[in-house]
Order: sequence, then structure tokens, then C-alpha cells
Amino acid sequence: MAIRIKLLLLGLSVFLLNTAVAGAQDINGDGRVMYLLPVNVPRSTPGAFGSTWLTELWVDNASDSPLNLVGCPPVIIGGQACDGIPFHTPGVTEKAFSYELFDSAATESPSSAGPLVFSVAIDQADIVLRSRLYELSKHAQPAGVEIPVVREDQFFSRTSRFIAVPNSAAARSALRVYDPFRVGGAVRVEILNEQGTLIASKILNPIPQTIDATSAGYTALLDLASAFPQLLGVDRFNVRVVPLTPGMLYWAFVSVTDQESQTVLLVTGDQ
Repeated sequence: MAIRIKLLLLGLSVFLLNTAVAGAQDINGDGRVMYLLPVNVPRSTPGAFGSTWLTELWVDNASDSPLNLVGCPPVIIGGQACDGIPFHTPGVTEKAFSYELFDSAATESPSSAGPLVFSVAIDQADIVLRSRLYELSKHAQPAGVEIPVVREDQFFSRTSRFIAVPNSAAARSALRVYDPFRVGGAVRVEILNEQGTLIASKILNPIPQTIDATSAGYTALLDLASAFPQLLGVDRFNVRVVPLTPGMLYWAFVSVTDQESQTVLLVTGDQ
């Protein structure tokens, strides 16, 4: 009996620990943990300079119950509740369901062409998500590039900084900014040279690309050199993203893509 009680208490301790960890991830207290998938290209999609892009989303479910990443409710697929979509069983690492399913649900434009937000119940938050981006035309990075899948407690709330971004005519640098909770806020993008001098700035307003519940607010400067002519002759520069809306949570990253090889450098931020 004593051994059984100890085991029960141990199980309760583990459950309380997992709940506390999940609770720390649920920063808005709604009982769910939101995730941002910033680059979602589930079908081969053409890009700049003859490139072709594709993403995979992988999930490892260590929770005690099957997991449905689609986030039912509120997402509706083809007019039906998405209860029939298969679940990820506990203990299995596998490719997540194709978000091509959302093509039939999007009423304005396919949400599979852009960033996605989805949430899971707090008691199912013991998961690991990984997204891999592949460029198919050059095959320069056959193992793919890892794109962060960003959890709710990892969103930025203050000024974020992206340092030592390389700048040359041989590559294009882009900044992408996301508003996962769709608050409709604004951010100021500041460009600084290596000496820390502010040389340019611009205000951006992330907005949802579709009206469905899976679309994050989003905006981008896909060619920073064109957006900021002041970068001419600057070898390295820093980017600061300053939220202008009180209480706004956001996320951002900078990518630098080689024009010839299409290899990608990700510059992630800190705050």
C-alpha cells in the first residue's frame, strides 16, 4: 500500500510539474498554448529567381493523449467540424498533417500560402514542433533549413534586435513581422549601421492575410536594401523592431538568401 501511495504521489508530482510548465507557456491564461508557424509552404511554390520552396512540419507528441494540431475548435474544414482528421498518437514522431486541408476552408485566399497560428490545450502542450524549409530548384541544402515554430511564451513584447546582418548585391535580406493574436498593432523598424547609428526607419502594420482563425497578422520587407536605400555601401547592419501598440506580442526574423545558390541564413532576434 505504501509503495502504491508513493507511486500515486510521484505521478501526481509529475502531472503538477507538467501542468506548471504548460501554465508558464500559456501567458494569456486561456487554457491553451498558441504556436506560430511563420513559414508555411506545404506545396511546391515558386519564389524569386526561379527558386522553388517547400516546408515540412514535424511533431513529437509526449503528452498522454492523442493530439490534433488543427486546433478544433474553431477551425472548420469544408463545412464539417474537423473531428475526423487523424490524431498524432503519444510517443510518435511524425510529419504533421498537411495544411493543404486549409485550402478548402479559406474563404478569401488559401491560408496554406502564409503563416499559421494554432493552439493546443494546456494538458497537451508537452510537444516538440519542428519546421524544415527546402529549396528544390538548386538542391543546395538537401537537409533543409530549420525555421523556428514559435510558442506563445516566446513571442516578443519589447524591442527586439537582429545583429550583424550581411549586406551585398549577391544576396537579398528580408524582414518578416508577425502579430499572432491579431491585435492590429504597429511596429517601427529601425536600421542601424555597425557604429550603432540610426540610418533609417519605417512603420509597419501587420494584418491577417485571410479572415479565417488560423491566419496571423503579418507584414514583411522582402528586400531591405530596396526598402532602405541608406544601406548602400553598408557591409553589416542591425535591425531593431519596436512595438508601438501597448501590450502587443509579436515575433520577427530576418532571412538572407544568396541570389545564385538560394542558400538561406536565418538571423533570429533577442529582446
